[in-house]
Amino acid sequence: MAPPRKPQDRLAKAVAPEPLGIVQLVTPEEPEEVGRLDVFSIDGVTYSMPEIVDASVSLRCLDMVRRHGQEAALSWLLEEMFGTKGYQALINFRGLTKDQFGGIAELVRAHAMGELEDELRK
Repeated sequence: MAPPRKPQDRLAKAVAPEPLGIVQLVTPEEPEEVGRLDVFSIDGVTYSMPEIVDASVSLRCLDMVRRHGQEAALSWLLEEMFGTKGYQALINFRGLTKDQFGGIAELVRAHAMGELEDELRK
């Protein structure tokens, strides 16, 4: 039988962190053209969101959650993803059900924030 462990045996060994280099951010001269993903349509007009979401959008959404709550952040994110015209079309559509709205909101949230969550897990 092994001897009983002492509390100090359970302490993690201190490991010196790897030195990190500075992350240099440079504004691109010309923004990269981004494709669009169709999300919903109203009376034959299709509304889409960017295929690739800039991480700054995800970070601004997190900031909105922290400062104003999830509901305000979701509203901001929907307008950011669809543009003012698409967002207004969605909020003014009288036949929108809660299930439809929930599906659209979850799709947009997962698309915009999922990329950030994936990057943070690396």
